Amino acid sequence: MMECNRILVTGDILRPAEATKSGAPASSQKGNIRWLHTLIKRSLSRAVQMPIDMVQWGEGFDTELFYNFNEEEISIEGWGRLYDCKNPTMDSAMLAAAAFQNAFVIGFELPKILKNILSTFNIYWLDFSIHPIRCLDDLFLCCATNHDGIRRSLAELEHSLEPHEANVYALQAMYLRRPWPDVPRADTLLVGQVEYDSSVLLSGAFTNISTYVNQNPIWAKDITAWRDILFKPHPIQNYESGIYNMGIPFRYIHTTTANIYQLLSMPWLRRIVTVSSSVGVEAKLFDKEVVWLKGPFTSLNLPGTHKTSDTYFAVREEILWPPFWAELFSSALPVYRFDHPRPQLAPNAFRLSLNQAWGYPLTQMAASQQG
Repeated sequence: MMECNRILVTGDILRPAEATKSGAPASSQKGNIRWLHTLIKRSLSRAVQMPIDMVQWGEGFDTELFYNFNEEEISIEGWGRLYDCKNPTMDSAMLAAAAFQNAFVIGFELPKILKNILSTFNIYWLDFSIHPIRCLDDLFLCCATNHDGIRRSLAELEHSLEPHEANVYALQAMYLRRPWPDVPRADTLLVGQVEYDSSVLLSGAFTNISTYVNQNPIWAKDITAWRDILFKPHPIQNYESGIYNMGIPFRYIHTTTANIYQLLSMPWLRRIVTVSSSVGVEAKLFDKEVVWLKGPFTSLNLPGTHKTSDTYFAVREEILWPPFWAELFSSALPVYRFDHPRPQLAPNAFRLSLNQAWGYPLTQMAASQQG
């Protein structure tokens, strides 16, 4: 059993907001951390009877001092350089270790630098993220851990997505029944992402589509062939992702605002090209070929693969169920086992709780299913 006397819920306590009204550095992730803490604290506390608290930027952790110790500016670019930094200063590592001493850490999108520091100091963590497949009947979460026993339990407790995949057929059928998008029937879709995201980081720098196409002549020859291609920007940020720096005559690039799942449903679309978008993972459910320029950001649990601290396992409503936590932590912490009914959630409960659909046509699908 681990020697810990508390559970601390945290997340990316290093990521600053890109802009604030006052101009002073501030966290962009406090809402996500509060969301996870509120979501799990009741069920978790009934299974693991110890204090469950939060650590936020400026509330239990001195983020600005962490940046100073690493001689890094507090900016989105500075965050990018720190995110996967392999050699943080000893002062910054000690600062982080002290904040989480004698705790089991549960995070929402922990930065890699923090995961590595915690692991170095034998502090165990469980990290949650939004599962990249977001076109099912509700959102799934996924989680990874640096504790071997908990990872074995996750492999046994993982929520299978297979029974939920029929929702993709209903989604595709809905779009094929309706008028098709008014776009050229190109066989290739370039999928954009937001400009500043951990999934597009490479050696501390933010990348985009042109970063990889221009570096790989095989991709460049194929993707930049003189023919019509579609480009779908990220719905949250209309960022061009470097598509005008690939040597393609602009007249062949067709930007579309059509729904991403409507586009994936089209029979004439053959291939998706993306840096690391979750759409690449989803596209295979629509029988599309996927070209990864960098690779999927989240390493999901796949049959026959070696499980590591980077392996993420799918979970959903079971995280609201005390027996799930008791079984998950049975190899790591003292737990209290008791019978409890499995939670029953309303449709799209996680989507509505996060107020985020990522392009999923929530209203239309609900109406279609009711009809």
